[in-house]
Amino acid sequence: VTLTHTSGSTEQELCYGSTIGNIVYKTANATNATVTGLPTGVSYDFDQDAQTITISGTLPEQANDESLTYTVSVEGATAPCTNPASLTGTITIKGKPTVTIAQIDDLCEGSELDITAKVSGADTYAYYSDAAGTTALPNTKITAVGTTNFWVKGTKNGCPSDLVAGSVTINPKVTLTHTSGSTEQ
Repeated sequence: VTLTHTSGSTEQELCYGSTIGNIVYKTANATNATVTGLPTGVSYDFDQDAQTITISGTLPEQANDESLTYTVSVEGATAPCTNPASLTGTITIKGKPTVTIAQIDDLCEGSELDITAKVSGADTYAYYSDAAGTTALPNTKITAVGTTNFWVKGTKNGCPSDLVAGSVTINPKVTLTHTSGSTEQ
């Protein structure tokens, strides 16, 4: 029994939810093939007639990075050639970053809040003024009186987070003005 790698990278590092590039192995005289250690969503197919094993699938959505070593094993049933063969590879899943926005207290008119100081969980961030994440927030330093809603998407190790919503409320200053009558009598 023989086993060789024929195509596709045996060392793949991809973001969560990505489809792996097919990994193909060729064997000769194998009657059985198994692949162990694959991530959820990734499987293998043994085509006994063609004597090929193809690994394919989509990586799961997960928060943590994880590196999995898989083992491809084949065996034959014709004596004296029943000795098994095996090869290994690694699939590394880069997890989805979890972006958080720290508590933002209401502010008073004349204040400024740089929302970039309130965001954590990724390496880089993009700020949006709409929930779809299509319109960039013109300024991350909020000074306007009223409530400003914003959305943030982070990227860590090249993998995007979900959009996270936040808001900043800047209240107007209380004013007192004299409207009628003399202030001196």
